[in-house]
Amino acid sequence: MLLRKKWDKFFSLLCDYIKENGTVPMSNAVYKDSFLGNWYSAQLRSYRKGTLSKDRIQKFWNAKIPMISAGEQKRLNNWFMYYNTYLAFLKEYKRIPRYKEHINGFALYKWGYAQVDLLKHNKLNDMQQEMLKKIGITESGISIEPESIIDENIVLNSENIIKKSVNKSSAIGFDMNFMGVNLNAEYNVNDEGYEIHQLPMDVTGKEMSVSEFLEEFNNFVGEDKLTEEGVKEKIKKNYPIILWNDKDNFFDSIKFVLKRVYFDIRASNTGETQTVNVAYNFSFLLRGRNSNIPNLTPFKVNNLKFNVWNTEI
Repeated sequence: MLLRKKWDKFFSLLCDYIKENGTVPMSNAVYKDSFLGNWYSAQLRSYRKGTLSKDRIQKFWNAKIPMISAGEQKRLNNWFMYYNTYLAFLKEYKRIPRYKEHINGFALYKWGYAQVDLLKHNKLNDMQQEMLKKIGITESGISIEPESIIDENIVLNSENIIKKSVNKSSAIGFDMNFMGVNLNAEYNVNDEGYEIHQLPMDVTGKEMSVSEFLEEFNNFVGEDKLTEEGVKEKIKKNYPIILWNDKDNFFDSIKFVLKRVYFDIRASNTGETQTVNVAYNFSFLLRGRNSNIPNLTPFKVNNLKFNVWNTEI
């Protein structure tokens, strides 16, 4: 009985941690004076060995908590970004990437053949194997007729892998400015509404004050808004090393610089009602007065980082 109560207590802490931080804990994470990361890692090991009870597995599933570590989740997210970019390349150029050909910083040729090697050694899960097969990557090599997938509308995330659209559609591209960066997004119109896609992309935006950052970000996300106090508390929580001094107005000196961008906007019409869903993942550098960013021996801290997202892509 005591062991069950202890397990339930840690599971409750895990749910709270994910709600606050948006991700699972690393193995060395300490949360509310408990070694939560170590406990979560132990659950993952039990799950892989087949010794975690069915009712406990069901609790993880019901809470939508992934049975993979934070490091594994990060690697999977990176895999999805490469897959998205590779697929977009096939649709755009109707051929496989060439040697040393980089698109938005992604070495697609190298990635494609790395997947072949991983498939040969059975190091990819069933979901990844099925997705790669769709784009012509198997353990035998890369062989594809790109024209066969050009007309497919593909939606990618960890829950909805590939979905083919049967509606007639048209697509155009357009340039847009967002936080000091010129982006090339794709705009699709179909029978149900419209879609705007921006593939994951490394960029360098302009320096923005917190008020400028909030204005552009909140105009973009609509209802999913950030507040100045919320951003400040998030930064203070994630970077306790900073010597926060309200008297020095350190927060007022911070500049946000967009460094990575991804978004997917989908609008659908039901009668006279239009529903718009926005998925995004942004990464920013935080620049402030260097005197207020202490060094971590033996490292010199140049910039801090601020991420905001509502999707794992």
